[in-house]
Amino acid sequence: MEEKQSFFDHLLDGLNKMIPFVVAGGILMALGFAVSGAGAMSYPEEGLGTFGQVIYQIGNKHAMGLMFLIVGGFIAQSVGGSNALLAGMVGGSIASVNGSTFLGAVISGFFAGYLVKYMEKVVIPKSLETVYNILLLPVISTAVVGLVSYYVIGIPVAFVMNSLTSVLESMQGGNLILLCAILGAMMAVDLAGPILRVAYFFGVAAVVANPGVPQVVMAAVIVGGMIPPLGMALASTIQKKKFTQEEQEAGKAAWILGLSLISEGVIPFAIRDPKRVIPACAIGSAVAGAVIAYFNTGTTVVHGGIFILPIPGAVQNPLGYVLAVVIGTVVAAGLALLLKRDIPTEAIEKITEEA
Repeated sequence: MEEKQSFFDHLLDGLNKMIPFVVAGGILMALGFAVSGAGAMSYPEEGLGTFGQVIYQIGNKHAMGLMFLIVGGFIAQSVGGSNALLAGMVGGSIASVNGSTFLGAVISGFFAGYLVKYMEKVVIPKSLETVYNILLLPVISTAVVGLVSYYVIGIPVAFVMNSLTSVLESMQGGNLILLCAILGAMMAVDLAGPILRVAYFFGVAAVVANPGVPQVVMAAVIVGGMIPPLGMALASTIQKKKFTQEEQEAGKAAWILGLSLISEGVIPFAIRDPKRVIPACAIGSAVAGAVIAYFNTGTTVVHGGIFILPIPGAVQNPLGYVLAVVIGTVVAAGLALLLKRDIPTEAIEKITEEA
């Protein structure tokens, strides 16, 4: 059990370091697309190009283009320390060009981290320690990780990623609705933990594979993550007697957090009453994801919550996006209120005294 938790700790460390690159890159790509339209994606070989093309390239190549390098490097560093950072970054960089993409970067990062971790345990004569740490360890680890990334990880993982993309593209009608409902629910079941991260980067992978093309699964993920805090914000506003004073105050902040896609806004509610809050939020998020698929609403960006709506080209079918947010929020709030019981007066007094 401890080893499994350790694995997720390393994975989440790499994913958390990667998020700013994905968010900034996706929004800059959307802005470039808004300024220059589809022409933003075709950057001239000579000259600077238009302003929209430059903004798009900054987001695409120089921000989001680093995402696999970052996730591989920081997973490796989490596992094997600072000496593993170089090899992990090289593995992630190779994953960005050999088709293994996100999954390849994750595997390369773990391999680099454990390789360096065990290399550091090798007993070296005192006189050779400096040479080993400064020269041999980084050169050998980088070479081994690079070769394994090319010849061992690349081909099978690229096949898996391409197959996943093909399945995703083939999903239409009911299948796509089911997929988006599942992704939406995954954004609500573990308080912004590893399950949420898996769903989030599933959507990100679709956006990265098709830059500038609206992705329905990404919209389902974004909206699914907005619903838990928004649902609890609405519920705590409608029936205050079912929530403590602290939860009512948290509900005020949850409006902004939810609209901004900061799913952690639901934590104060879920920690106190997980058996009722989490199922209500998961169902609300699943409904929101299904609504996204029903209206074929896609996004070209990977974060931003409701605030991506004003960006031209960021959201395909904005009405469907808004409807998904509203319907999912109402469903989550309604179910929470049905499931939750009124807080007895004496319990409220006890909580107040303890505070």
